[in-house]
Amino acid sequence: MRASRGRGAQMRFVKVERPVQSGKHRLRLIGQNAYAAPIESLFRSSSSYRVEGELEVDLRPNALYRVNGVLQEFRQEVWLEEADSGVRVGALIMNEAVDQARKKAMEGAAYSCCNLRYEGDWISDTNAAGLPFIPAGTPIAIREFARNRIHVLVDGYPMTIGHDYGRKQETKEQFIAKLLIKADPGESINAFPPATQKAIRAGKVLRGMSKDQVIISLGYPRTDMTPVLEAPTWKYSTADGYEYEVVWSEDGHLADIRSEGAAVLSVVLQGN
Repeated sequence: MRASRGRGAQMRFVKVERPVQSGKHRLRLIGQNAYAAPIESLFRSSSSYRVEGELEVDLRPNALYRVNGVLQEFRQEVWLEEADSGVRVGALIMNEAVDQARKKAMEGAAYSCCNLRYEGDWISDTNAAGLPFIPAGTPIAIREFARNRIHVLVDGYPMTIGHDYGRKQETKEQFIAKLLIKADPGESINAFPPATQKAIRAGKVLRGMSKDQVIISLGYPRTDMTPVLEAPTWKYSTADGYEYEVVWSEDGHLADIRSEGAAVLSVVLQGN
């Protein structure tokens, strides 16, 4: 805050380090929003969050630690972690009232049917391979339906599901009914062969997988590219713009992946 003083709305970030002796310590951590211009704290008071608390730690010699945290509507947490590994050290400090509000907001949540790819806070019906994904079976609660999007809480984190491409083939209500289901798919996943489980948890596929298994891993294909799941091939895309096809055998198992460039490397589990 001192470094940003007199710079208007331009915030200057300064790295702050504090050398301490190794061994046991009792630390007080504080996480809160900061603004370059003090007046902003008045206009943003409804979205300014704070969490603080104490924890006991045993610090190693010659180690670097970092204070980290998250400040959101339903998650206000701060913790100490090893700078190199990111492993948390000591207890997690959280705003208990906010945590209770999160649990209440997640009451009645459904489960993600499949691995849902996302960018930032946006979950698109593209489900492009190569993006990070929310694992199948993650609790998701609907907050609000908008025109072509659905605002949700993903285990307490606010995100938006976008019905970006398949609007002519299905309504957003039909779309979200596929993605959010009552039964946790985790139970089904645990009953699959070990290699199939490994592929799904990596967001990839193996030849011989069933249609249900491929959907859990890759998500549903875009309905504008694959209008019906009875089609002999399903079309998908990758985050870098390539397209690939999932080819089905007559008995409904994955027979092949046809792809542009090296897209196959993004979707087929290697080394099996």
